[in-house]
Amino acid sequence: MRRLQALKWILPLILLFCPALLLAQGPDLPKAIWLTAQDGEGLEVSGTFSRRQGQMYMELTFKNTTAQAMDDFAMQFNANSFGLAPEPLQFPAPIPPNVSVDKSLLLSSGGPVKAMNPLNTLQVAVKNNVGVSFFNCLVTPHILFVENGKIENSSYVETWQSMPPSNEVQTNVGISTSNAEMLQAALERGNIFTVNGRTVGGQHILYQSLRFTNDVLVLAELKITPGNPTAQLAVKTQAMDLIPLVQSSYAHLLQASSGG
Repeated sequence: MRRLQALKWILPLILLFCPALLLAQGPDLPKAIWLTAQDGEGLEVSGTFSRRQGQMYMELTFKNTTAQAMDDFAMQFNANSFGLAPEPLQFPAPIPPNVSVDKSLLLSSGGPVKAMNPLNTLQVAVKNNVGVSFFNCLVTPHILFVENGKIENSSYVETWQSMPPSNEVQTNVGISTSNAEMLQAALERGNIFTVNGRTVGGQHILYQSLRFTNDVLVLAELKITPGNPTAQLAVKTQAMDLIPLVQSSYAHLLQASSGG
């Protein structure tokens, strides 16, 4: 109880003096090697995705494993499910031999759209003075959730009831804690918002909403039982092909909720 009372005082202070901490969305996945030096003619590319202050980013590391400097970089995405497109890829200077350079590349959602399989697949071309290379990567789904995804409780009930039962998919997700407040906070950092909540027979139920960059609304119901390492998740939306992305986002954010 004392911890909850302290949080009520601390959170407003964080919002007042350091709002960027609350705008940093969810934990990023570790960087993975997307393009090996062998496939990239000496260029190795590692990356992950993030969302900060309402913007999507590709967090990249370019490693030059050749004996010559690399410059004249450019990057392009093929048409993809969410119309993601990169800003121009620019470096202040050539990348010397055996040097790695980090780049945070801003992404927009105004590019050409084409359904991919899986939906979060990106097909990427990267060019430099050595040549052109290609690789595929998977977008971290929760960076696609926008900041205005919370709806009113009345809208939630009406929207949920307007969809047929066949649009609902239920599953179990692992959780790092059964503390409902901690789980709610972790999900909100990923732009999954709690519309309402209640406790029934000791079980905490969170009614939640999120919205993708393409304006598709998704509703969810999360049931948390104290002491149980899994929670029951029900997801409902008109665009059912997006449900696996939502489920994987819940799994990632809920497992990371205690910093693990």
